[in-house]
Amino acid sequence: MKKILVSIYFLILIHFFIISEESENLIDIFKSNFEKASPSVKYEVLQDAVKMGVEEIGPLFYDSIVYVINNANKLESEPVLRKIGQYAVTQIHRIKYTPAKDLLWKLFLIDNNTQTRVNVLIAIAEIDANSGEIINNINKWLDSQNNITLTGKKPDIGVIIACLQALGKIGDPSSFYSIFNTMIMNYSTIVTVTAEQALDLINGDLSELYMKLIMEGTFSIRKAAIEKSRTQNRLNDAEKCKIAHFTLNISLYSSPANQNDKEISRETRSIAADILSNKSCPDTSQLVIKHFNLAIFEMDRGIISKSYLLSAIEALGNMRTHDAAKRLTLYLETINSFTENGRVYDEQIVLAVLNSLKKLKDRVAERALIYTKYLDYSKIIKKAAIDALQNVQ
Repeated sequence: MKKILVSIYFLILIHFFIISEESENLIDIFKSNFEKASPSVKYEVLQDAVKMGVEEIGPLFYDSIVYVINNANKLESEPVLRKIGQYAVTQIHRIKYTPAKDLLWKLFLIDNNTQTRVNVLIAIAEIDANSGEIINNINKWLDSQNNITLTGKKPDIGVIIACLQALGKIGDPSSFYSIFNTMIMNYSTIVTVTAEQALDLINGDLSELYMKLIMEGTFSIRKAAIEKSRTQNRLNDAEKCKIAHFTLNISLYSSPANQNDKEISRETRSIAADILSNKSCPDTSQLVIKHFNLAIFEMDRGIISKSYLLSAIEALGNMRTHDAAKRLTLYLETINSFTENGRVYDEQIVLAVLNSLKKLKDRVAERALIYTKYLDYSKIIKKAAIDALQNVQ
């Protein structure tokens, strides 16, 4: 009886060994058939391999993509080549065959067909999200499409959307710049929304990513970044203050080369100063004062509109600091001196200064406010001076 059991045991082992050998050789059979078949038959071989549930099927589809790449010059004349490539990409995605990730990107570059490229991007995002080189390649490709758009040419919007979705799924911080730039490129609404969704999926310190973007981006990107950061729910007030402080500091010392960039830089300064004042950011008064000083200089030379200076005055009033009160008091004293000597004053500007001093409630302004009542101002200004005075006493 014991000998019979041993014999059965060995028979079972042999049976499994034979099955294992057959299973192992089956993939080799399909690879061999694929290699010698005509293009149309190659496609059938791939389909049969999937239908038969061949194990370890990845190398077969790897070889099929190599075949397509090696015959790239026939992609348009022999449509079955593209079918082979697309089918292989789909299966590599299905089984998550990581060794093919670099090959997928090569296929993306040699075949400009929209469906092929979309399939490749979907697959790459799924099978390996940690390949820095591939992520860098996708970022560069997206940047190239944005540059093409700037020349007036039309990029493939379908692939751009798939690219944004892939980068969002991967979530690598290195993609932040490329995605953000795409978001502000004035593409269709669906591209903008997709880019916004992708940005929300990016990993890393968001405030640091915004500051890197502001440091390295164009003046237009810098302005868009500070505007976007202001409404970004993932950033708390302290982080928004940090970004605004960084932006204002850079913008105050930037030297734009052309008139358009100069205007954008001024608008960026104004947005950053407004954020700092409304978020009650600590230790930022001196920067806002520098912004205010520059606004006065630009106003005197007719470079900016009055609304820009009014915004700077309001920003100082919102700072709630002694330094802000001192600077606005000095400005009021200067205006009073000019008015006393017969120069025509601007009622909106004087009222803005008085209203800001009223909010600041600092006694440093008391002497200047009292003197304002004695000068040849309008009744509205004198009343505003009295109101401000009551607040500081």
